Amino acid sequence: MVYTNRNRFLCPAPIGALLISQRLERDGHDVRFLDLMHEKDPNGSLRSVLRAHDPELTCFSIRNVDNMTMGSLDHPLDEVAEYAALVREESNGALLIGGTAVTTFPSQIRAFLGADYAITGDDPEPVSRFVASLESTEPDLDTPGLVHQRNGSVVHNPHTLKGYTEARFSGFGNIDLKKYRRKGYHDCGLVTSSGCPMGCSFCDAFRTFGSEYRLRDPDVVVDELTELRRKHGARSIWLINSGINRPLEHGKELCARIAEANLGLSFACIIEPGELDAEMAVLMKKAGCSAPMIFGTTLNDAVLERNQPFYRREDVVEAAKIFRDAKRDFLLGQHYGAPGETLDGVRDSLELAYRLKPAMIIASYGLRIQPETPVREIAIREGVISEAEDGYQARFYLSPGTPEEELKKCIKSFRRRHPWQIVRFLSFAGRSAIRSLFN
Repeated sequence: MVYTNRNRFLCPAPIGALLISQRLERDGHDVRFLDLMHEKDPNGSLRSVLRAHDPELTCFSIRNVDNMTMGSLDHPLDEVAEYAALVREESNGALLIGGTAVTTFPSQIRAFLGADYAITGDDPEPVSRFVASLESTEPDLDTPGLVHQRNGSVVHNPHTLKGYTEARFSGFGNIDLKKYRRKGYHDCGLVTSSGCPMGCSFCDAFRTFGSEYRLRDPDVVVDELTELRRKHGARSIWLINSGINRPLEHGKELCARIAEANLGLSFACIIEPGELDAEMAVLMKKAGCSAPMIFGTTLNDAVLERNQPFYRREDVVEAAKIFRDAKRDFLLGQHYGAPGETLDGVRDSLELAYRLKPAMIIASYGLRIQPETPVREIAIREGVISEAEDGYQARFYLSPGTPEEELKKCIKSFRRRHPWQIVRFLSFAGRSAIRSLFN
């Protein structure tokens, strides 16, 4: 099993790859796990493992097709193609690929890498079934989610999105948690829920994780956190969900259980505006939440109505007040350029964001156009992309009211007007470092 992601922004650990590896080990397979994130010579490391292990099957876990960042686009699949070539050179075994990127663009990535098989979805069961069939020398081509070549045509079997309600995450000893903490702020991530029913205009989470919440048992999550802390020495965890406060009661129960466990862990998470109260903020503080990030696109209600209709700017103002009252630092994410956005609206949003006194404002722009989303339809109507483009090659949407160069100037001007923002962040970083030292 090869975790191919090497994008160092936040250094996300290979949670899905570990889940599949652990399942295959329980099935009785001899599994070697290779994490390329921190390898100085990833090609050399892969070559060495292939020669030493001589695998009958190599699996690639592929997290991203690109980094979705307008103005600083990264194409990790070019490196992954080199790894695939090494597999073909050093091994006679098949190459099976999976991961979030593959679920989004299965046929395209399989063709680009020359992989024998791809598998989509989030369920370990089909992977287990297919690998077992390979061991019996008769591949089960009816496996759900399997993408393969049959009679000269590419076949993609339908998959289901199961979520992780029955999963048990483990295998953390296969990765170097200290390196992840040093280079990405958190030792690793841990899923508390998956799926999202919000239907933002630009988001394709419904395609990769489902359009309803699939909530994990808080007691199981705490068991996994306990293992991370006591067995592997973890200090800081990113809790993975579409907003720890949605649904609110699940978030409260989870934080209460973490606080009761008294593990000495800190964690960070996303807050979706619109469903938050003082009790939740207090529970988050007791549980060790060091950096909740209120995340959205803008603080302009007209733009929110078109793109994220489940909250308004006043919900963000209220969330910020709740965290300030609880004496809890928070970050504020803003992502500008959605349909309907204007430069005046961006300026107004930035000034309001500053007045909310976050420890840091993370301001970015440009929406990566994803398949089957309202933004894609808008981009076609406005001539940004053609109907024939499938989204595999990264294209970005910006509202006609926010031309890229003008938008960049707007954000830079804001930062020049408010140099004290860096002081807020440095103060927050210092407090976080002190907490980490004494954990």
